[in-house]
Amino acid sequence: MAPLEMIDKNMIRICDTSEVADDRGCKVEIEGFGAVAIFRFEDSYFVVDDQCTHGLGSLSDGKIAGPQVICPFHRGAFNFITGEPTKAPCTIALKTYQVEVVGTTICIVKLDATD
Repeated sequence: MAPLEMIDKNMIRICDTSEVADDRGCKVEIEGFGAVAIFRFEDSYFVVDDQCTHGLGSLSDGKIAGPQVICPFHRGAFNFITGEPTKAPCTIALKTYQVEVVGTTICIVKLDATD
């Protein structure tokens, strides 16, 4: 588990861009924050909660199909850009995070103190 690393008061460092492949997700566990999955699609990066909202599947282990990730648990799917479920049995949206890339560092932008 990586320690929480703030780039500035509004950004949490997640990982380096070189750690995220085109064809699979990257899981990062951040102390005090939890596990997130990072996906790269069309030269952009997207961060969502790693755990499927339907079960215990780790979405970073899921298959990528366009802007979707197929959960390895029950084969449901989510759009990792919007967080919306796209295939049953998933019906509850994923939490998504605003992302900013600083140099080669992927960061989550903290919008307020509750994020």
